[in-house]
Amino acid sequence: MPGQPSNGYERELPSEIRRKNRSTMEFVGSGIKAKQVFILLDGAADLSDSKDYISISRPFIFDAKREGGKMVYLDIRDVTVIYRSQQ
Repeated sequence: MPGQPSNGYERELPSEIRRKNRSTMEFVGSGIKAKQVFILLDGAADLSDSKDYISISRPFIFDAKREGGKMVYLDIRDVTVIYRSQQ
């Protein structure tokens, strides 16, 4: 999930992402905190290698758009979403 980690699985979503230099990016916080965790079910070493995982996240953002270089989060619902991906 994009944004800066605040503790393990909780992150503040960015309202803006700026490139400071070629290798460093700066995140401007939006004040919206989101929690997400991934559970790998196939024994893969990390998420990029996993073919079977579950994602649990809260709150769920149904819509977001970019306005003038900044992200605007719309239709944020205080629900927990459990999603299974099998490839």
